[in-house]
Amino acid sequence: MTRSIVLIWIVAIMASVTMLLGTIPRWRAAHEQASATQARVQDIARHIEALRSLPEADAPASDRLLTTRIASVAARAGLASSAIMNVSPESERVLKALGTSQAVQRRATLTLQAPSLRDLGRFLNLWRAEEPQWVIAAIDLRPQRSDAAHGGDMAVLAVLTMIAHEARERQDAR
Repeated sequence: MTRSIVLIWIVAIMASVTMLLGTIPRWRAAHEQASATQARVQDIARHIEALRSLPEADAPASDRLLTTRIASVAARAGLASSAIMNVSPESERVLKALGTSQAVQRRATLTLQAPSLRDLGRFLNLWRAEEPQWVIAAIDLRPQRSDAAHGGDMAVLAVLTMIAHEARERQDAR
């Protein structure tokens, strides 16, 4: 080969190497972005698996079933069935819809005539243990008698506001 041809090849190879070296910063940025995206996808996959491992919630209970569950807990707490003065479930409300899923809130108001604050506390402890999806959001207490004993023996009228949240498939997405 002649000297001029070798020189042309060397220049061509050097130009190719220079162009390849110029792409390294963009390759590095794309590689970092792909790694971050892959880590995010793996994190989302872990969250999905954690959600799938949770026990599936049944469809929201009917008003009669909710009343039955309240009566059952009240009986185990030692309250008479007449202590349940009123159960007023409200219609469910969609809080947020995203894709084929939606977040739904159910709310109910329970009026309970407890013989004492201790009995009310026993009911609340059992309710929290047996119905964790129904959270007591508000309690309004009123004494029942003006001559009632003070402290734990005071009879009260309790108005409890209960809220349950759940995520489920949207009805119109089916």
